[in-house]
Amino acid sequence: ETASYHYKCTIGRKHQVEVDIPFIVLSFSEMGLPNRVQAVVSICRSHEWGALTRFLRSVYPRLVPILLSQRELISSVKGLRASTGHSVQVRSYSAKARIGLPMTRQWKVKREWTDEELDQVLLTVQDRHEVITSLDVVFFPRVGELSHIVPNAVCKIRKTGEIELDGNFRLAFEAVGAEVARVGYK
Repeated sequence: ETASYHYKCTIGRKHQVEVDIPFIVLSFSEMGLPNRVQAVVSICRSHEWGALTRFLRSVYPRLVPILLSQRELISSVKGLRASTGHSVQVRSYSAKARIGLPMTRQWKVKREWTDEELDQVLLTVQDRHEVITSLDVVFFPRVGELSHIVPNAVCKIRKTGEIELDGNFRLAFEAVGAEVARVGYK
């Protein structure tokens, strides 16, 4: 049985709004990870999620977030193909690239929409010397060698370990969430 929690706060500076954000904490212990590796799950609007994540970050070091390197982000998405049996395609991605001026530390950030397989997107990113900060992946069920046209789930996986989901929660939690937790636990 899972307990639910509420985080109440006021957001906004000029136009303040009081929000009450419900959330639950789920464990990955059934997937072979220690009980201390857990996920915060909430169904809320983006501004409410932003308030909740700010609160969760403020309790560091009692609560430590998962931060994924580019290699970990990519390997976790590649592992999804094998673990789910679905066709995994990239819908869009966010990346940053160093501006080509000598002696500069500035980065340009961009968002690209695509409908390509993961491997093709990775080749494009590598050719451009970019660093991926988030991937939007779509899970299409497979029947033999054919993919269905309606996805089971759409997930946006960020390098901060956050996952936005639209679709089948079980698929996302057991495949995407568990994979991100496994990679982050290492």
